[in-house]
Amino acid sequence: KSIRPIAVLAAASICFSTNAYTAGAETIYDLTGVNLTEEETAIDHVPENYDEAVAFVRKYGRTAVFGNTVCCVEEWFRQPGKTYYAMEISDDSDVKEISSEEIYYSDEDKDSGYMVFSFEMSENQILKSDLFMYIRIDDDINDKRLCCSYSFSSDSDLNISDISEYSWLPDSVAEHDAFVKKYGQFSCLNGYINDCSAYSHYAKYEHEWTGSAEIEAEPSAYVTLSLPDSEHALTMSGLCTYLFKPKTPGVCMLTATMYENYAPESRIMNKQQLYFSVDKDLNASEISMEEFMEQCKGDANGDGVCNITDCTALRKHLAGMNEDGIKNWKAVDYNGDDKLNIIDFCMMKNEFLSSLT
Repeated sequence: KSIRPIAVLAAASICFSTNAYTAGAETIYDLTGVNLTEEETAIDHVPENYDEAVAFVRKYGRTAVFGNTVCCVEEWFRQPGKTYYAMEISDDSDVKEISSEEIYYSDEDKDSGYMVFSFEMSENQILKSDLFMYIRIDDDINDKRLCCSYSFSSDSDLNISDISEYSWLPDSVAEHDAFVKKYGQFSCLNGYINDCSAYSHYAKYEHEWTGSAEIEAEPSAYVTLSLPDSEHALTMSGLCTYLFKPKTPGVCMLTATMYENYAPESRIMNKQQLYFSVDKDLNASEISMEEFMEQCKGDANGDGVCNITDCTALRKHLAGMNEDGIKNWKAVDYNGDDKLNIIDFCMMKNEFLSSLT
């Protein structure tokens, strides 16, 4: 790979660049592309200053195709001597890099801005490049993190397609709004559970998963709402698609909580609970709370997992000692008589003990 340092930069919450089409995944939008007139060149569309970079990201997202040119625009913060970015182009990418520029917020403030990369593609080519962040704590590089990946291909007619794994995710304001309008804030798409919502670095947003299905968080796709006249507004607020990948079949409950800030006793601004079922092929689908409860036999406390704590909860309930009560009484009504008694407890205990052998 060819490695070229770009600038000494600080860590930013940039994860990956996306566009609007991926072969094999569900198509959300057409590829962000612009047909050039005879008087235009691709360079006419490449941002040259801060205002143009902001307008580019708001309109196209972080990547766009102009004729046979791919333009990538990424955000950054500077902290001299601490971290820097470097673009690494894959060995199998025979693509010409036209330009790479740093755009600052202003001549007086060079601690924030955008990086702009342009690549010219020919017929039947592959463009694969990664943007890494290198973190320097002492004299050595202590950490290397992947920030963005770009993957494009061209055919014999010079039609350029975004072939990156996450290209189906929205990365502009218009795409994000269209995505939410079509699928809602929460959706199950292309093997992921998605949460498309607004974010602020001043607020704390937590996703808690419980249940028998194992869920892992993936990198998130951010859409910033920076405005040219909003001083230091970069990434302070915007839109985000949080991705979660099912790893095992089962059912699960998501509790998404937005706190006012990061203080320990921060006020809860919004709290949502959703329920999902994951099949043997690890495809998720949203289900009702009733369906979730029905599939959690023995789950007395309603956390989606059946274990010894559920036996204890039912025993305390029958003894009149459980102030919280039984949250999912149908799941522990083993004999189906619409009553909870010692018979249900014995059946539940026997099932739990048999699962241990």
